[in-house]
Amino acid sequence: MDGIGPPPPGPPGGAGGKPNPHQNRALHVTGISPMVDEALLAEIFGAFGQLLTCKIVRDSAGVHGFCDYADYNSACTALAALNGREVLGSQLGVAWHVVQGAKEDTSNHITVFVGNIGDAIDEYTLFEAFAQYNCSDSRIVRGDDGRCLGYGFVTIRTQEDANAAVTAQDGQRLMGRPLRVSLARTARHSESKEGGG
Repeated sequence: MDGIGPPPPGPPGGAGGKPNPHQNRALHVTGISPMVDEALLAEIFGAFGQLLTCKIVRDSAGVHGFCDYADYNSACTALAALNGREVLGSQLGVAWHVVQGAKEDTSNHITVFVGNIGDAIDEYTLFEAFAQYNCSDSRIVRGDDGRCLGYGFVTIRTQEDANAAVTAQDGQRLMGRPLRVSLARTARHSESKEGGG
């Protein structure tokens, strides 16, 4: 187990420390090489525990994989071991596959700035990258033409989790680009001055 840290905290919705029947066991995989098929993906992720399902989806944002484990600990181990791992020349991005329910009030949550975001990254991908840090929402700032301006924000439920996210994610690669992550002091103002151009 050397080189693999402790399992990350459960995804949004999990109760701290208590077994949760709805605890996430599904991973979303990005950065998959076109040469990787479902059989190979299942072989890679199956090395960390029993997979219930493993599928690849190809859409306008690229190639995505979804791996659903039989238990939470296997999913944790796979996430820690495979996120950032290079497979057939392409760096994998592994995050919790989070299905969001009703919108919650995020006005008292901590806002974190995320810079150096590539065009291929959408709100969902950004959310998943921070899901293990108690993330509640994500937003990518776009220009009038709808293109990403290269930065966005995630909201995180507690200051402690926000600090952990900044420490862990600053410099980490998301779909090939190293992120710039910091606490946003005036996020609401930053979002409102997008105009210009």
